[in-house]
Amino acid sequence: MKNPNPNISMNISSAYIVASIDDILIQILLHLPLKPIHRLKSVSKHWKSLISSPEFRLIRTLAPVSFSGLIFQMFDHAYVVDFTIPRFSSFRELTFSSDTDWEMKILNSCGGLFLCVDTLQDYYICNPTTEKHSKIPSPVFRSCSINGMCLAFDPSKSPHYRVVCVMGCRDVFKLFMVYSSETGSWGKYSNHRAVIDIDDFNGGVYWNGSIHWISNHKCGESIYFNTIDYDARCKVMPTPPIIGENGRYFGESCDHLHYINPQKIGFGYDMLDVYEMRRDYSEWFVTYKVDIRNALRRCWFDGVSVYALVRGKDDGVDEGSFLVLKIGKRIVRYEIVSRSFETIYDYGVENGGVYPDLFKAPPFQYIESLSSV
Repeated sequence: MKNPNPNISMNISSAYIVASIDDILIQILLHLPLKPIHRLKSVSKHWKSLISSPEFRLIRTLAPVSFSGLIFQMFDHAYVVDFTIPRFSSFRELTFSSDTDWEMKILNSCGGLFLCVDTLQDYYICNPTTEKHSKIPSPVFRSCSINGMCLAFDPSKSPHYRVVCVMGCRDVFKLFMVYSSETGSWGKYSNHRAVIDIDDFNGGVYWNGSIHWISNHKCGESIYFNTIDYDARCKVMPTPPIIGENGRYFGESCDHLHYINPQKIGFGYDMLDVYEMRRDYSEWFVTYKVDIRNALRRCWFDGVSVYALVRGKDDGVDEGSFLVLKIGKRIVRYEIVSRSFETIYDYGVENGGVYPDLFKAPPFQYIESLSSV
């Protein structure tokens, strides 16, 4: 029996072929860095539609997060040390947006997005991968001033981000307000009347659904603020062992919160103690010790700073886990298991016109992302 309408079969076959090609294309795109993927939008309208679709963004978001590099900032300029390309061409100036006339200063970063402020004190969420930005309204609360802001974003759990603003009110208490990209407005606030010994409220770290700040003093209070539970208040957590604050690292990797202080290095001690916070906030514990003697022997030593800890898997340290250190005038990638190291950038040999002071402040992690702002 003949098909009464051969056009239907042809249309079904064509649709099946297109869908199959799209599936293959998606699998190819998933193995590419995000910068080239973003540029491939210009190939055709179909490619742009495919790459911009929520389905592709979700698949790409659920793929393993790629640590691409570090962003250093001085004055109103930011530079990327890129780990994905050869070191002598890896240093480049960062562009946050292609359509703004104002210089951006980074306050905080999370999940591939950056919280920035411009010279007019307007606040933005920026995606340096896509060079897109979105202005957020400034929080206003009577008789209060902004002490700092932090970004809370986990693209594997939600496409929406939150911004936590800490405000000082009449030197009596701190007010915590939350902005949601889902609602486009500020809401939820909580008072904390105890004395808070935090020097930099822009330096909070997002983990376990909360923003965390650590005190710079042995007897000071470290705190965390839950951005998800709307009934929660600011809570106190243990302060990690403090031995000065220069060169220390406080950050998250593979859903683990870490603290590293390298102050003992160079004084008869060549091991880095890596502390981790328990999920119930009961204590900091030494999750492992890192032997960095190989790097210290071959690099001229005038101090060690820890820029980043990147865990290869979420179940422990494996061959993919590494530290990023500043030893002398070199930025070094140190493989934890093999104890091998590679110089990523040496600004003592060739700084390309970059000021050495650029590397004194803690950098921000650069993670390529297609997330919308």
